[in-house]
Order: sequence, then C-alpha cells, then structure tokens
Amino acid sequence: MRLGQIGRTLRADRASLHHIGCADVYVERVGAGAPQRPMLSRLLQSAEAGDLVCVPSLNDLGRSLPELKETVLLFRNAGLHLNCILEEINTFEGSSEIVYKTIEAVVHFQTRRHVDLIKLGMQIAAETGKPTGRPRVDSSKVETAKRLVKAGLPVAEAAKKAELSVPTLYRYLSRL
Repeated sequence: MRLGQIGRTLRADRASLHHIGCADVYVERVGAGAPQRPMLSRLLQSAEAGDLVCVPSLNDLGRSLPELKETVLLFRNAGLHLNCILEEINTFEGSSEIVYKTIEAVVHFQTRRHVDLIKLGMQIAAETGKPTGRPRVDSSKVETAKRLVKAGLPVAEAAKKAELSVPTLYRYLSRL
C-alpha cells in the first residue's frame, strides 16, 4: 500500500484483507526510487503455485507502470493468482492468462501514450521556438570550476563558487 493515497490507511487495508481471509499480510515501505522490494521478495519466496495474492488496489503492485507490469509478470511466472479488491480483478475465478495479458496491454498502452505526449510537447515547443532540453551552461563557469577542482577544491565547493549545480559540474568533469 502506498501510504500517501487519499482516503486509505494501513489499518483499513489490513482489515479488508483479513476480512476476505488473507492469512499473511505483507506491507512494503520503500521510497519512490528504491530498487529493492524486500517484502515482495519474501511474498514470492513463501508463495506456492496456485496461491492467491490479494491487494487492496492495483496501485499497490507498483510505483510506476513498468514496475506494475514487472510485478504482474512475476506473479504469472510463479503461477500465482491475483485479486485486486478495488478494481475487482480476480484471476482465480476466470482465465488468469487473459487478465494478465490485459494488464500488460493496458500498461503498454499507457507507456506508449506517455511517450507520444512527450514527443508532441517537444514538437509544439520546437514549432513555437521554445527551447527544450537542458539550459545552456556558461562555459566560463565550467572552466572556472574545473580549475578549482584541479587545484584540489572539493567538487561541491567548486560548483558553488562557480555558480553551478554539483550534477552539472560532474557531467562536465566526466568529459575530461
């Protein structure tokens, strides 16, 4: 469960899962950029083919569409069934392959739609003369920062003195 969702609490979600007969409840608490999902790994290790995995919402399976697709594929490959309470998706009651394929198709559709919207925005920006991409960096600032780093100043201090961000300075230092 993502605790930031409006109108949902961990207590209420646990109660709804226990109400429908879930014996074990796994709660994942990781940040948006965390690559590992230890509770998902634990669930997959303890589950057996044919088990039913229940989640309050499809949102709980991933923080992004690609992660949702990856998680759904993990369940399918492990022979697990999926029950998403809010969306009323239950692969145990019907053809699980159709449901899994539909979820994959929706994820693919949304991803392609997102890419198309980004391309459209860039096209409109180009047609109206608006700049895209990173703003240009003053080369004299970069040269000043490089000299400071070569002289032994830490990168963060050199960036600050040259009025650059640390990632920008690292990007230019990597080109040396």
